[in-house]
Amino acid sequence: MREEKDSLGRELLPEDAVFWIHAPRSSANFPSSGEKINPEFIKTCFMMKKAAAVTNCKMQFAVAS
Repeated sequence: MREEKDSLGRELLPEDAVFWIHAPRSSANFPSSGEKINPEFIKTCFMMKKAAAVTNCKMQFAVAS
């Protein structure tokens, strides 16, 4: 186990954990409902993020030119 700390205190995490202290805190404060997320919702979120990333990239090149 490894010990992580933040402004709220200390927490023990597994040695091989790839996350920091915020993940177990979040899980404790916002427990999962067990409901599955609609795959269309995930696809829509991905499409919006992709559109924002493409637009951001185009804007950066437009400003730099």
